[in-house]
Amino acid sequence: MLKNQKWYDLRPAKALLDYVFENYPLTTTDQKVYRAFQSLESQQDGLSKDIVANHRTIMRCAKVSLNTVRAALKRLTDAGLIEYKPGSRDYAQRKASRIRRLSIAELKAKQVQEQPAHRLAAILNKRRIQYGKETVQPKYRVAVSNRLYAREPNVQSKKKLRPKRLAAGCKDGEVLIELDFVAADASVIAQTLGREKDGYQIIAENEWLGRDTVKKLFNPVVYARSTATAKAKHYGIKSPEGLAFIAEVDNLRDRMRKPDGKNVRSVTTATGTIITANPKKKVHKGTLLSYYAQGTIADFINRAALKIIELESSKGWRVAIPCHDSLYIIAQPEHERELAEIILAETEGCGLSMRLKAKKWRRSGHPQLCNPREYQKSGTSAHITPAA
Repeated sequence: MLKNQKWYDLRPAKALLDYVFENYPLTTTDQKVYRAFQSLESQQDGLSKDIVANHRTIMRCAKVSLNTVRAALKRLTDAGLIEYKPGSRDYAQRKASRIRRLSIAELKAKQVQEQPAHRLAAILNKRRIQYGKETVQPKYRVAVSNRLYAREPNVQSKKKLRPKRLAAGCKDGEVLIELDFVAADASVIAQTLGREKDGYQIIAENEWLGRDTVKKLFNPVVYARSTATAKAKHYGIKSPEGLAFIAEVDNLRDRMRKPDGKNVRSVTTATGTIITANPKKKVHKGTLLSYYAQGTIADFINRAALKIIELESSKGWRVAIPCHDSLYIIAQPEHERELAEIILAETEGCGLSMRLKAKKWRRSGHPQLCNPREYQKSGTSAHITPAA
């Protein structure tokens, strides 16, 4: 065993641990059991090779109870981190369990296949786009909320310059179409509470505040660590109607944090995606609500982008970049409604009625329309409404 240990390279083993602990929400017990596999690998065939061990061996190596080992192995298997073949309990034909940790490459491949955000990131990471006078190939990182963040370079920054630089990739007859969810987070939260108006409108009408002013204070209030009601009063919200809405938000936050009377670290979005906080991150009620709202919008954007990419060759479209609550596509001007319908179709089945604001930009960087259009799902097609 000592001889085999010399050939066990700790660098890739540590890289695997770091990758798993950063990208998968594991309990402390699960981390101990998963870490124990590294010691067992070094004594046997090596990294990501079969480990032959019974539960008691794992128990001693991980320094946890025997019952805990069984539960942890099931959770690690369900998370797709290990391949587990349980041994036989028959005394006459006793066989030890076989366990294999999946490598980083295998885990990344599985993520790309299973999650729309990772599939979209994998496609966009291979693309080069025209960004101003330069041709760049941005790299995208998937955040916990399933939003895609660009880096090297960050083509999502500088909101005012972004359309002009992306529109530089348009050919003759093409425009850059920006489709942006109107009051994205505020609409998801308000409609989850059964309200018809979005959160911005509810507060603005009752507080005699401008919509832009409400936008700046909305997220700090509903995503606060303290109660949303206390934060709302701090920002000067005093009307009974405004405070009643914020009180409903507080109740929603409580239900998300303690669905069964116990604190949880995960939330299910309106689209059914489970988002779990990073083990290293401190979680409070506002964190889970932000994951719910932002994760729901991210699912709409990511899934719609994948469908648009499938139609690129036949329609002549090109997905430029996703950016939080919006999607930028290079296409013919007359395809605006069709693209809006694809995105709004993703909101069906969630009980949400979302609005999209559409803007078109010429290659020169100037908007093609003075007044942007708004689209909202009505029956089987999107209809145009006056822009807010």
